[in-house]
Amino acid sequence: AIGILSNIDEDKQRAQKLLEKAQRDPLTQYYNKETAQTLIQDWLSTQPVQNALMIIDIDDFKIVNDTLGHLFGDAFLIEATSRIRQLFRSEDILGRVGGDEFLAYVTDRQDPAVRKCVKDFVSIVGSAGYSVAVGVATESAGGIDVGALCRKAEKRMYLDKEEHYRVLREQQGR
Repeated sequence: AIGILSNIDEDKQRAQKLLEKAQRDPLTQYYNKETAQTLIQDWLSTQPVQNALMIIDIDDFKIVNDTLGHLFGDAFLIEATSRIRQLFRSEDILGRVGGDEFLAYVTDRQDPAVRKCVKDFVSIVGSAGYSVAVGVATESAGGIDVGALCRKAEKRMYLDKEEHYRVLREQQGR
């Protein structure tokens, strides 16, 4: 019998790097939408504790890219998401849903801790002169899927966005 011994560590490391690259947004290093939703669904089906999903949208970010350029917009997103990452724990799930829309799934957190995360998130983006709309959906009973939780959070995010625009119109006398 003839056998060949080989070290497969390098192949495994290369495969792991490729998997991580496929699961991450290249700009922010947050999970991409599909991976984030899969991880959240896995958590929902195994961990029936107090959880919250936040959907976050940076208001009018298209104007930033259109007026200051995409390089500035990308640099802003990199800096903001780096600072925002510090608000969350390693077991929380951060994802980039689209251009200026993000999600954060905070696990095993009580309502005051979630509110503090939202407040700090808004403060970080606000310190750069931008506003955000945030929708939060909580789940503690189990039995809900990630799609329903996302729809609930998105609905609340759009209500928050409408409120921002209503206040802005009032301030402008419209």
